Amino acid sequence: MKSNSLKIVIIVASIIGVLAIVGIIALVVLTTKPSESQVIDLNEEGQFSNNDIDTRDDDSDEETSGDNDNDEEDDNIENRMQDADVQAFNNMFTSYEGDRVRGTQVNALLEIIRKNNEQNENHQVRAMANVQNWDKDNNKADENSYYDLDFEKDDATGFINIVKIEDAE
Repeated sequence: MKSNSLKIVIIVASIIGVLAIVGIIALVVLTTKPSESQVIDLNEEGQFSNNDIDTRDDDSDEETSGDNDNDEEDDNIENRMQDADVQAFNNMFTSYEGDRVRGTQVNALLEIIRKNNEQNENHQVRAMANVQNWDKDNNKADENSYYDLDFEKDDATGFINIVKIEDAE
């Protein structure tokens, strides 16, 4: 009988300990003031405005102006956005990069390139194939062959602009 009551006491003590920890975490989360980067306002259209970060202290009556004295910070944010655009664009293609890529994957990549070039005038991608195993009638990779894929990027923008396709060894 003593062992059952000891087990119950241990279980109850464990539950109380867990509840105490959850309570402390909730208290910390609810009382923590958000950092500057967490306070973001959207304009009426649901878009970020030029004044998208509220940097006022809760105790301050002083509002920040829309003009940012720190042009370097603005440039840094713009550069990060451009880097994100380049990364998102390049990610459409880089998952196909590598050696011994099956022809079906090469054809899927070629379709992505075709769609991109139809929809995106600013960032055209050219596929260059130096291969023997090619379905010349349909101008696509032989589905049973393997290829090596490599990419070149525009030096000025960082966007992928050439896909090199070669027969795998």
